[in-house]
Amino acid sequence: MGRRDPTIVLLVRPETSPRRSSRVFRWIRTLLPTALLIVSAVPLAYPTDDEVITLDVDAVGDVGPLSIAAALARRP
Repeated sequence: MGRRDPTIVLLVRPETSPRRSSRVFRWIRTLLPTALLIVSAVPLAYPTDDEVITLDVDAVGDVGPLSIAAALARRP
């Protein structure tokens, strides 16, 4: 079968600044242009967790797309 593009869920909490979430969103779009991006205030459960990557916007560092790459490398 063909490989599916990843689904990435960005956790954006109410206290997260809109500027920060927008910046992280752009970084992910730069690094993974074909990924399906979902923005949510709570973690979402999917039956196939291996195809879904959840990133907390507040847990991502501030060094651009490299922060996204580091967060993806740290995920279990």
